[in-house]
Amino acid sequence: MEKRLKYVCSYDQAGNLVKTIPPAGVDAKHSDAIFLDQVTKARLEVKQGGLEQNNKVVPVHTLVTDYRYNTLNQVASQQTPDAGKTRFFYDALGRMVVSQNAEQQLNNKYSYTLYDDLGRITEVGQKPQAANSMNQAVSQNATALNNWLNVNGGIKEQITHTIYDLPYEPFMVPNSPMTQHNLRNRVSYSTVKNLATDALHYAATFYDYDPHGNVDTLLQDYNFDPMKSAGNRFKKITYNYDLISGKVNAVNYQPGQPDAFYHKYFYDAENRLTDVYTSKDSFHYERDSRYDYYKHGPLARQIIGQNQVQGFDYAYTLQGWLKGMNSTAVGDGKFDMGGDGTGANAQVAKDAFGFALHYFSTANAKDYKPIGGGQPFANAAAAGFGFVPLYNGNIAGISMNIPTLGDALLETFRYDQLQRLTKVNTYKGLNPATNNWNVLSIDDHREELSYDANGNIKTYKRNGFGNNLNLNNYSYTYQAGTNKLTSLKNSVDNKTAAYGYDAIGNVTKDEKQNVVSNIWNVYGKLQRVEKKDGKIITYSYDASGNRISKVVGDTTEIYVRDASGTVMLTYQKNPLVNSGHVSTKEFYKYGSNLLGIKKKA
Repeated sequence: MEKRLKYVCSYDQAGNLVKTIPPAGVDAKHSDAIFLDQVTKARLEVKQGGLEQNNKVVPVHTLVTDYRYNTLNQVASQQTPDAGKTRFFYDALGRMVVSQNAEQQLNNKYSYTLYDDLGRITEVGQKPQAANSMNQAVSQNATALNNWLNVNGGIKEQITHTIYDLPYEPFMVPNSPMTQHNLRNRVSYSTVKNLATDALHYAATFYDYDPHGNVDTLLQDYNFDPMKSAGNRFKKITYNYDLISGKVNAVNYQPGQPDAFYHKYFYDAENRLTDVYTSKDSFHYERDSRYDYYKHGPLARQIIGQNQVQGFDYAYTLQGWLKGMNSTAVGDGKFDMGGDGTGANAQVAKDAFGFALHYFSTANAKDYKPIGGGQPFANAAAAGFGFVPLYNGNIAGISMNIPTLGDALLETFRYDQLQRLTKVNTYKGLNPATNNWNVLSIDDHREELSYDANGNIKTYKRNGFGNNLNLNNYSYTYQAGTNKLTSLKNSVDNKTAAYGYDAIGNVTKDEKQNVVSNIWNVYGKLQRVEKKDGKIITYSYDASGNRISKVVGDTTEIYVRDASGTVMLTYQKNPLVNSGHVSTKEFYKYGSNLLGIKKKA
């Protein structure tokens, strides 16, 4: 790696950043003595009456990103090596209302944003406009902007509406899917439409609030097939809160319906999650997780499953970094912090795995010292193989023990000056009886990486294991003047994969994944994928940009999400399942994170 990497930034007289140049683009001569002498000479000639244009001395930088500003110091345009030029237009109040990136410029399209009287965003989308280009005079005139958006040019597309304060009018009748309350100064609903001429949205999210502003009920509207035609258009999620702490006590998915699924949450006096229960009928609950904490706050232990199928014990360094889980000596539980399968935890299954993270360990300083006696984690530094301690939070090594996958392994990591991973070495030799390493260097799973000055990977060598050591040896080639990967060659099988991009850097072709065409929407989400074998995959998204459907051939998968975008349930329409009718596929169980996925039997 280069010993010195320079990143150049330039500013205008108002202090605005106008130019950035990454290390790979910096012309090294800009700081050498000969070049600086030339600059001094040119300045002197101009000072003595010479023409400035005849005395320009500038370094030949590449990979330059340029910014231009208006008189309000707002970015009017930016030009980047990978995404080309983007222009921004503002209204009379200084709000960005129209923009156009390099891909849109090729197709005469613009992104637009509309606001209400309180300055809240009410609509975003894309506007085809072949004949009437945008300029600042139009964007700052409300009437001209309205005509440009709604009268002139093509039909607006990929539209997201956000409605505030007012309930959804079709719901203001008896027996509607939802009744909305407490909407003032809050989002009432958001919708997405393919075209402005569409009579109705294809997906929407509706909100109902309690008096404290908590989302009481969330209703997802899937106004497209197969959900619409199968009577599954609306999916409801209700919440129950502790009004003092604001913690969620219960999440009820489709309460009272055949596809219902319920979560209950319990907390300790410090509002830390202690227990998670789930149910299909709201009567018979299973405890899916239990949490215990150290007195100073961090998670100490977690038991998962109604039948206590695993206990996870956590240890931390004095810096608060995670040291490890369970023990590096998995088996009889002798070194396990929680003693699973024995004593008080005899009803908890023995550990199936364990690991330890190694930061530093010397004779005078160790990253971890247990206070409860015993030594759950084998000391990597004591193994005597040249372990390199790190004191900046980077992980110097990891011990992993998963008996079902073979012997315990110790991997050590090396980094360059910019904290980029450059080498992974692998060892075995853990003695489970003593929980000590007697290391033996092996070639399995070894890795070596190199980078260019911008941090792009140049080479990546990765070993397999056993008789398949020579797994991958990649060389990366990038398009000149950009950071776009154009080809990836594996010298092991002598195969080369090519990549293609659109004008703003989205991948449009990926031979490595057998993708011949990718189509992206205006929000940067993958919309359509065509594979080499002719398979077509399409995706659709909600108003928050979360994926809500995936269609592969004649199989459709639907994702229902909660208020934070977390998947609660998935549905499928598959000709080979349930006679081709829409059916539930997966129920997601959550605690402090994803606990598991319950698949439809």
